[in-house]
Amino acid sequence: MKDTSDEPPFIDIDIQKLWFGKLIESIEKHLLDIPRYQIYSREWKTFAPDHAGVYFVWEDDTVIYVGESANIQKRMSDLQRTRNHTLRRKIGKELFSKHELYSEASSKDGYHD
Repeated sequence: MKDTSDEPPFIDIDIQKLWFGKLIESIEKHLLDIPRYQIYSREWKTFAPDHAGVYFVWEDDTVIYVGESANIQKRMSDLQRTRNHTLRRKIGKELFSKHELYSEASSKDGYHD
């Protein structure tokens, strides 16, 4: 008789789909229920933990950016400096590129204050 102790157990594909579907639904519900903070408001940095994690930037009910960081609170500070973060440069371009004084920021040249 063959020893199968090192082989993974067989799980029916329909059971896997059901399990992963429920997991994804649970994650989606959690993401929709977590508090959201207005970007660049007074409290938006203070809510962030000072440890590693994943963060989301929302526009209405749509995730427009997903990032990860070794320290979420420090990353929130980085978002305020265009030289340090591509998200802020993208937002600036989207919102102000039609303005007559607009010039694109880069990692070397930030937006004018």
